[in-house]
Amino acid sequence: MSNSKSLKSNSELDEDLDLLEATLEDTLNGLEEGTLLSQAADVPHLQAYQALKKRRQRFYQTNPKPKENYHHGDLATALIDAAIEMIEEKGAASLSLRGIARSAGVSQAAPYRHFKDKDALITAVAVKGFTLLLYELWDGLHDSLSPWEQILALSQGYLKFTQEHTAYFKVMFGPEINSSDPDFQASQQEAITLFIDAILAGQEIQTFRDDSPADIQALAIWSLLHGFSSLTIYEQIQIEGLSITAPNILVNALMCLLYQGTQPQRS
Repeated sequence: MSNSKSLKSNSELDEDLDLLEATLEDTLNGLEEGTLLSQAADVPHLQAYQALKKRRQRFYQTNPKPKENYHHGDLATALIDAAIEMIEEKGAASLSLRGIARSAGVSQAAPYRHFKDKDALITAVAVKGFTLLLYELWDGLHDSLSPWEQILALSQGYLKFTQEHTAYFKVMFGPEINSSDPDFQASQQEAITLFIDAILAGQEIQTFRDDSPADIQALAIWSLLHGFSSLTIYEQIQIEGLSITAPNILVNALMCLLYQGTQPQRS
């Protein structure tokens, strides 16, 4: 028996989201242009949300979401996918351009059309990993969230990425990566900037302390998330024995402990 109410398709949900965001944008513009707010401190907070929304739109426009399947002829994507599969099975140390070419079903010379050597391919894998991470981070952000709620949403996005894309995580922060590569540095900076922006927005309304630089506070948050993810991915800690065992709840608990140190000092 079929349900009387059918579920909306992805395209219909996308249209609903676009309409909601357009309505929200109109409302925010109206407040900013023609309405006197009761508290002046709300204005920079509101502007920060608008700036965040515009950055998210620009990101989605310039970074089409990676698809699971690649079009025939997209050799670079095929090689990156083959590399990830090999990493998942045998680890990054097992990578070779010949092996990747064989796995992708192309000639041994084909990879050199896009990557000069194995290191260049590993960097491309890491850059794609940061793009996937950015999608997880952006997907949790909404204009209605407070700066602290943004931090929690970003943290959950980071956790989701590490759980669903473990092989990418190992490459992005592994010893084989060339961390001085400009593309790698740019993609990494884009991710941590989201945390910095949330801290800056919180400093404007005294949610976060302003006697400590925003980038240092963001680094503290990133370090906690990275450390927790590494401990669980490499099975260096068994969370089943802790008082909180659900990873998403545990991350929120850790963030709340860290938050106590980022709050302004009260007299």
